[in-house]
Amino acid sequence: MFRYYSTLRPITPGAYPKPADNPAMLIHNFDNREYVGKIGREAWGYVEYNNPLTKEQIEAFDFVAESGGEDKETICKLLCKVLQKTRGAADLVSLTYDSESEIVTAAFEGGTKKINVSMDSGTAMIRDIVNHLGC
Repeated sequence: MFRYYSTLRPITPGAYPKPADNPAMLIHNFDNREYVGKIGREAWGYVEYNNPLTKEQIEAFDFVAESGGEDKETICKLLCKVLQKTRGAADLVSLTYDSESEIVTAAFEGGTKKINVSMDSGTAMIRDIVNHLGC
């Protein structure tokens, strides 16, 4: 499933793409505009499709695609093991990903550091973590 959030308006007839070969499978409006961690902003609701929409369709309806398919928690655990092998982060104890806030907490022997990875892909998240830790 591919989920697209409407950030400007509730989803009503005419306010979402209707490709003949890719009909909307689910339309869900929230009771109020609410914060959605997976896109890092507020939205009115979402539409799900079996296949991805085109860039033009997404832009025409001011949708924001949900990032998905990447297990950021596992990426953090594996990255932690790699960074612990370096001089720059040998004292790193753990990297913990919070999917609700999209914050990675780097725990060191002497304290913690929080890193905002909102809207990051997996590779962008790795770059942000490495840059913020100064590795």
